[in-house]
Amino acid sequence: MKVLKKKIFPVTSLAIDWVLTEENQVGDFWEIKGIALVKDPRRKPAKDISIKFFLDGKEYESAEKTDNDGRAVKTFSGLSSGSHSFEVLIVGTAVRKVCSKGFKGQSKSPAKLLWKQSGKSGNYVIFFQVLTADNKPAKNAVIKILDKTIEESFSKNLDPTDSNGTVSMKVDFSEGEKRRDIIAMVIGSEIREKIHLFN
Repeated sequence: MKVLKKKIFPVTSLAIDWVLTEENQVGDFWEIKGIALVKDPRRKPAKDISIKFFLDGKEYESAEKTDNDGRAVKTFSGLSSGSHSFEVLIVGTAVRKVCSKGFKGQSKSPAKLLWKQSGKSGNYVIFFQVLTADNKPAKNAVIKILDKTIEESFSKNLDPTDSNGTVSMKVDFSEGEKRRDIIAMVIGSEIREKIHLFN
């Protein structure tokens, strides 16, 4: 009996569509869902394709793989009023799509990021507060954390800030670890803070 082999297309032959949907205002900021649709040269959905997402030219969270329908979904949060660019890229290729979206309203962009640490050496809690230019709390701002000093570097978004503009995270050192270098960034702004912790 003849066995039919599934045709494998090179990743560079894939095509991608990019749709923004479900725009919502959350407190002082906006969020929107982006859906990447990947298809092979026969216009059929391409499964298990890694997709990177970018907000205003900067990589946003981790890559996602397409599902059985060729879809990869990402929700962009903590967006201030004004225009933002949203981009998707098929990993390992130059295949990408970019679109822009404006958000109207009176929200004020994050202007400051304050932080302090507590706890004993090697077991810290970091408290963040995001403020606007007039020193008002920025509710529902989103802080992205980058940590490349641990064995497996990671990036993650913290929960949105509360009504006081605050959010916290735990940092636990592993055995033998002496130092952690963390970068905290406020999504949708140019704010970056370097945090050095020691054990």
